[in-house]
Amino acid sequence: GHVDAGATDDGVRRGIETLERDIADVVRSFGKTCGEESAVVQVSLLRKTLCSKYHVDWVPLRVMVTYFGDGTEVLSAAASDAITRARALGPFAEDLAKSLAATTASVDRFGGECDVVLMKGERWPGNAGRAIVHRSPDVDGDAGEWRLCVRVDAPRWVNPATNE
Repeated sequence: GHVDAGATDDGVRRGIETLERDIADVVRSFGKTCGEESAVVQVSLLRKTLCSKYHVDWVPLRVMVTYFGDGTEVLSAAASDAITRARALGPFAEDLAKSLAATTASVDRFGGECDVVLMKGERWPGNAGRAIVHRSPDVDGDAGEWRLCVRVDAPRWVNPATNE
């Protein structure tokens, strides 16, 4: 739940401890799911849109949890398939398919607050060309909007230079 801004120090501390426990639980579950003993965890307070374009992740698995704000937008299977087919025709066709998906009702909004979104990426065995197509929702930081997100990846699939 949310912690009231006027909460006592003890209330804020309990809220932070609850968040820490939940993130630890998510990381443990991720490790069990993909057989990893460790994970790269990124906690982000976002005051702007992080990934505004639809894309796939070039990892086997990724977990996203939005603790505050709108969750990750995931395209329907039909829209994802159309983008995958367009990718084979080249970058222009892929970008066009993504733009069409963005303007139609093809988004299955996953990831409400505190929902765990486990996404198969391009490197999941047998999943090449079938990764989940998704993006970050729009965030208007000038209007006071923000998101608190956690991303979990296996260390061997994260490039430390780009953190992608």
